[in-house]
Amino acid sequence: MNYESIPGVMRDADMGWVDLDAFHSLNNRFAMPNKFFSYLNNGVPVLVNQCKDMESFIQRYGCGHVVSKLQATARDYAEAISFLHANRERVMEMGRSARKAMETTYSWGHMEKKLFAVYKQL
Repeated sequence: MNYESIPGVMRDADMGWVDLDAFHSLNNRFAMPNKFFSYLNNGVPVLVNQCKDMESFIQRYGCGHVVSKLQATARDYAEAISFLHANRERVMEMGRSARKAMETTYSWGHMEKKLFAVYKQL
C-alpha cells in the first residue's frame, strides 16, 4: 500500500493491532514498529501485547491498550476487544490522545529539531 493511501484506509478503523513475539525475541520485546506509529499518526488507538517500549508509550500518552502477556492468545485479545467495545468513549479518547501525541511530540517537524540538536553535538 502506498504511503499516501494509509489515512483513507484507516479512517474507519476503531483500533490497530500489533502482536509481536516478545517471548522469544528481545528485538520484538523492545520494538516500536512502523505500523504502531502509522496507527497513532492517523488517530487510531493500538492494542498490543506486553512489549516494553510500546507499553511505556501507551501508558505515557494514553493512546491504546496493553494485554499484559508476552505471548497473548486469541482469547486474551478477544477479551481485550470485548472490554474496549464496552468502553467506546474511552477508545475514542485513546484515538484523540494518539493523534495529539503525534502532532505535539512525534511529528517530523518536532523530530527534525531533535535530530538537528543531536547532529550538532557530534
